[in-house]
Amino acid sequence: MDSPAKAASGPCGEAPEFLVLPSPFAPWKGAPLRVMIVTEEPLEGVISLVAPDGSVAAKSSDRHGGAPYSWFAEVAEPAAGTWHATLALEHPKGDCSTITRDISVSARKPDPQPIPTGVFWKVRNSWNHATESLFSAWIEKLFDAPPDQALSWKAWHEVLRDRSRNFLFNYLGRGEDNAQTGLRPDCADFAYFLRAYFAYKMGLPFGYSNCSRGTGGKPPKCYQWFDMEHPENTRPPPPPEHPRAAPGKAGRGTQ
Repeated sequence: MDSPAKAASGPCGEAPEFLVLPSPFAPWKGAPLRVMIVTEEPLEGVISLVAPDGSVAAKSSDRHGGAPYSWFAEVAEPAAGTWHATLALEHPKGDCSTITRDISVSARKPDPQPIPTGVFWKVRNSWNHATESLFSAWIEKLFDAPPDQALSWKAWHEVLRDRSRNFLFNYLGRGEDNAQTGLRPDCADFAYFLRAYFAYKMGLPFGYSNCSRGTGGKPPKCYQWFDMEHPENTRPPPPPEHPRAAPGKAGRGTQ
């Protein structure tokens, strides 16, 4: 499977705790280039995006987290060619002083990843420690704010369409976040919705169980498993209802 993020190259290439993720999936000069660097260690450093001509187009020492800890940088109009995403460490680790990752930016818009017939999206990665770290960093960036600032949105799609917050905005190159349809999962479902959204963007598997609520002193029971690779079950039948007790004969604990 294709890893969504790559380890750094050079002397730091043997440090697997550093993940470098460019966005979009296939960078090109007609879309902003965003880069996220993630690590589990509380390191200090400066992220830079170095253009093909050697000039520094973006730089930031703002570290988020953690853990994981993360840095973000963006160039609104990247030139075509080979870019270098670097993280210069304030305190080098042995021979590793600068994390480096080369990123190729195309001169033309690449074709989007094909979607196999009969599935919602193509699975190209797996859930593991690396993708969990990327998910955590993405969530933190999405809802980043000073401790004394209260965030509020009328609908959840408002935050996902905020390009300054959503690192994965139009990540797949399909204009998928430009749709005007509203995303209005309730608060209880929103945690699962964000997980599904991230899985869709990163090509990860996603599924859930169709369960009853549990009544009459009985625990919930799960009747059916749904996953995005089997869309024929997108609307599974509801679980059977528990029979109601006859009026006047309700036992203790029965509603």
